Amino acid sequence: MRTGPGAGERPALPTELVNRAVVEYVGRGSAARPTTRPDVLARLAPVGRADELRTVVDRLLAEAEAIDVAPDESVDHSVVPAFAARIRVRHPGLDDAAVDALCWASRHRREYE
Repeated sequence: MRTGPGAGERPALPTELVNRAVVEYVGRGSAARPTTRPDVLARLAPVGRADELRTVVDRLLAEAEAIDVAPDESVDHSVVPAFAARIRVRHPGLDDAAVDALCWASRHRREYE
């Protein structure tokens, strides 16, 4: 049983870092609408791993975009709870702020772009 990275492999990016990167990359809490800010990822990432962090964040955003929630799954006229539940099943390590940021960015793109 392997418990860590093999020779020549890098350890996975810390979950806390990915959570923060998602929130800051889309601008949740600091922008009026979702953004993409690669400069934030370059600042947050460990040395030499900015591209890897961006790939992880971009994959999460793409996955969020692909989630469909039917109107009949809404709770109090909102599909956000069902959307968030699906993200959490796929990525249980994501914290509330990251899940919220993914929901916010995806919803905005669906409604306005």
